[in-house]
Amino acid sequence: RDVLFRAGRTRGLRELSTISEQMEASFNDQKTRFATFVETQRSGEYDGQIRELAKTADGRTSQRLLVRVNDVRQFDSKLAALLLQQPLRCLAPWTEVVTERIQQHKGNLTREETNTLASRTHIGFVGAFGSHHVSPRELRSRQLGKMVCVEGVVTRCSAARPKVVRSVHWCAATQLHTTREYRDSTALELDMATGDLDATTGKNTPRAAQTVSYPQSDADGNILQTEFGLSVYKDHQCVTIQEPPESAPLGQLPRSVDVFLNDDLVDIVKPGDRVKCAGIYRALTHNSLTSSGIFRTIILANSLASAGHEDTTASLTTKDVVNIRNIAKRFEGDSHTAAAQPGFGCTLRALGIAFAPSICGHESIKHALILQLV
Repeated sequence: RDVLFRAGRTRGLRELSTISEQMEASFNDQKTRFATFVETQRSGEYDGQIRELAKTADGRTSQRLLVRVNDVRQFDSKLAALLLQQPLRCLAPWTEVVTERIQQHKGNLTREETNTLASRTHIGFVGAFGSHHVSPRELRSRQLGKMVCVEGVVTRCSAARPKVVRSVHWCAATQLHTTREYRDSTALELDMATGDLDATTGKNTPRAAQTVSYPQSDADGNILQTEFGLSVYKDHQCVTIQEPPESAPLGQLPRSVDVFLNDDLVDIVKPGDRVKCAGIYRALTHNSLTSSGIFRTIILANSLASAGHEDTTASLTTKDVVNIRNIAKRFEGDSHTAAAQPGFGCTLRALGIAFAPSICGHESIKHALILQLV
């Protein structure tokens, strides 16, 4: 029996070692492929964007590189399919590539600055998502764990609150700092080891993958004091996106989905905005002991943009200005604009003629409407 137990244990350890090697090989392969993509796609446009991010990276503000899915698809269609079907296999290695390149442009950084920069660097995706572009009504269980893009109207925004990412604690008895990292069910690095990091040795003491307890003392019972100035936090917000009323079937209420926003995505939209959000569709685990098989589903956003509220400010060239002035000069001799200010009255007269030409007369009303549109 002991021989069989030892043989089974050895076989299990060998299988775990093989799986770990395969995961590490896949991680390094994704880093290599994305690094090639950054250097070659669009003549190094993404590499230039990373240089711009490095100029503003100070460890206090977050930076996010937006990648077009179309560019990934042109570079490697299989890689684009992997990104949409299994995004967790791509996000961590791709983000690490961006972080390493920012560190190279920043120069020599301490270990603490490197860790802070890594927690502030993100990657987002925009562009055409194909069949993964859905409405909140079309979200199904088959899309769990995949990249989706949802369009809708923001109906609710929670308050932006800080969430602890890494806490630093000082032990007066041992004169040592201890660092603990925190990840919950909304983290994208669930497969990464978490635990306590000794600031002197740099060794990580493994803990559970889901760390929710805040340390009050170390393993020997010594009291720990939190160094709030050295700890790292991130902004967190929850918004609700509802499908547009015009898209809802007749006689049915619009469906909605909760979206979790972090760091630079917080407080960029408000209720009533029409938005386009890309992220990972995920089911959250229960916090209670109930055996219900129904889980809350949310979207972990990596990009968020307003839809239908683009900047409509006209960019006039020198030729456009000349043409506008030439049109205004045609009405300089008109008696209706003789008492008006030079130039402005002529332009208003010209716009009034072009405004609602199918309605005769009512010039004052047309001028008033034009001034309201300015």
